[in-house]
Amino acid sequence: MSKHSVPLTDWLADAGLRNMLLEEMLDGFSRRLNDMGVPVARSFVGMNTLHSMVRARGLIWDRAIPEIEHFEFGHAGIDVPLVRESPFAPMLPKHRRITLE
Repeated sequence: MSKHSVPLTDWLADAGLRNMLLEEMLDGFSRRLNDMGVPVARSFVGMNTLHSMVRARGLIWDRAIPEIEHFEFGHAGIDVPLVRESPFAPMLPKHRRITLE
């Protein structure tokens, strides 16, 4: 039996409702998966933001590294060949400029 007594889905829902820091949530989720026998070496979480300077944020959890890696993309940083040609490109929303005549 897992050393965590609360089912993973219940723990994750509770963590979100308690506004747990994303770093703590990613760490707890990844460790719980490992404890359940799901061999997770790395986890990634990425999200768009509504920030005027930051288009997206991401976190990488690595079982072998004690610190979670953080990174941010500015709005211009999303429109680069690496992102446009990635398998994630279809999931990125297209922003269109609306002009009034």
